[in-house]
Amino acid sequence: MRPFNKIRDYFSEKSGKQRVFIVICFVLLAVFVFFFIKGNFFDNKEPPRDETSVSDTAQSGESSDKTQAAQDNEVKFHINLLDLVILLVVIVLFVIHKIREKIRHRRM
Repeated sequence: MRPFNKIRDYFSEKSGKQRVFIVICFVLLAVFVFFFIKGNFFDNKEPPRDETSVSDTAQSGESSDKTQAAQDNEVKFHINLLDLVILLVVIVLFVIHKIREKIRHRRM
């Protein structure tokens, strides 16, 4: 049995309007996931350095070099609040859809 039969059957049961909404939601979710992964793991985020911090690190000597190297190797994970809200809304809408679908099948 092919692995995508359930997906194809699910998609073929929907009306045209529902298919359009499913495709739009899938594309938005894919774009969200792409930029989330790209922004957190592949973009090089370096804070801007001003001249005072550069001169302070030059004067403090060897210990500052070690702390600077540790800070450079440190991975920082950033997530936007808007991204979290969008993800939560999509999850809540999916759960509501599944609950309504179960209630509808019980009535039949």
